[in-house]
Amino acid sequence: SQPDTLWQSQVRSLTDDPDPVVRLEAAKLIAPYDQPLAKTVLDELMRDSNVGIREAASGVLVERVAADVATLRALLRSGDVAVRVRAAGRILELTR
Repeated sequence: SQPDTLWQSQVRSLTDDPDPVVRLEAAKLIAPYDQPLAKTVLDELMRDSNVGIREAASGVLVERVAADVATLRALLRSGDVAVRVRAAGRILELTR
């Protein structure tokens, strides 16, 4: 179904939640409707102290938000090896 504006508004409000898992899930949900917001949330989560959160955020960023080669190329310069590998894989998918 197509989420209405009330649903989107509620998900947007969850992107400010103090719990990083809630913010991660909110970014996943809002990505198809508001990619800049999702990218902002995910960029912040990629600097989280928890490695699991960082890896999950990079996966969502690469798979759901970064759909252009320029953004993915920038991610290839990340200090995080997992981000670089995911970005390279996504570039391969997009260029096939």
